[in-house]
Amino acid sequence: ARLIQSGAQTVSRLSTSRALIKTHWKSAKKLSGPDDRLLTWKKRSQSTHSILSKEQWAQLPNELTVRILKVPGKDRTGKAKPMYLVTTLIDHQVYPAQEIGELYALRWGIELRIRDIKTTMGMERLRSCSPGMARKEILLFAIGFNLVQYLHRRAARESGADPHRLSFKGALDRPNGANL
Repeated sequence: ARLIQSGAQTVSRLSTSRALIKTHWKSAKKLSGPDDRLLTWKKRSQSTHSILSKEQWAQLPNELTVRILKVPGKDRTGKAKPMYLVTTLIDHQVYPAQEIGELYALRWGIELRIRDIKTTMGMERLRSCSPGMARKEILLFAIGFNLVQYLHRRAARESGADPHRLSFKGALDRPNGANL
């Protein structure tokens, strides 16, 4: 609701219990296909774990209409498992379900690549203590990242491969990396 109030939209994974998903699914209005539903969520009482103040909570609408999509996905082992996405992009003619599924998959791929970069470059924790030094450390990581991205793109171009199929670590370890 706060995203919509700020003029933004969202697509995210609905990670709740199966029973809750089934309850939502059965009560939702069917849209463009059997795996595309429209649902109205009602505002509940504020949780004690909420990050919102009482005033912010009071400003939220009492109802929020969302769209729930069932899309193909994979579990942690790579086994096929349906995934449920929730989105505020509720117009099924303007935003087809397949495109929303592809958008989420693209976003997830970006997250995985960022995690790969952070791990490979040792960026999980910054070593600096002051804000000024932390900014410099992040800037150095960005410069290093851009240099490796250049190598990554060059490796993809030379091998005729899709750059998204090559890992950051693979580009970093490339034998011709010294020829930058």
